[in-house]
Amino acid sequence: PDDAFPAAMHQIIETAGVMDYYAMTSLLGDCCSIDNNFYVMRDDDTKRWSVLPWDKDTGFSGHEYNPPTVLQPIDWGMQGVGPKWNVLTDRTLRVPAFRDRFCNTLASTLESTFTPEIMHPRIDAVMDEIEFDVWRDILKRGREDPGDFIQAREDLKTWIGGRRTWLGPKDRACQFCHAHGAAFRRFPSQGV
Repeated sequence: PDDAFPAAMHQIIETAGVMDYYAMTSLLGDCCSIDNNFYVMRDDDTKRWSVLPWDKDTGFSGHEYNPPTVLQPIDWGMQGVGPKWNVLTDRTLRVPAFRDRFCNTLASTLESTFTPEIMHPRIDAVMDEIEFDVWRDILKRGREDPGDFIQAREDLKTWIGGRRTWLGPKDRACQFCHAHGAAFRRFPSQGV
């Protein structure tokens, strides 16, 4: 029953981690993680399940759209939002306490980490770190033309700015959270 669902979920699933995972996959536009690209793992000590992500190649793209876009809905994965949905995602995001965690993780990440000031140097560092191996990899996709790799640095930076604008001060994340009765904590530099 619906009224027993939150307590049952919290008893068997590490709900804070699952909500953080949902928030990050939503923020990064990783729509393939709705119905695959993760495992669940049970901790023998706590007897609770948690998410173990894998194959995160569609983040930063809004992959289900062609061409890729920053406009992927923040509630992607809920019934009626996109071409596919996940029953567990839909049901947990309808629970106010779980949705609050999702919304507050989203808000704090937008303010603290998912900013050009933080992300751009990280992108540069990773691209610099892997560049030598990218050139040596003869089996990689696009090996004949390194243009995709060269362009990726700026594409990632542009995508982050576009995603922040899409989710910005009068944003879809805030609208989703408020529409469903969740607190969407705002920080002074974000307004609202």
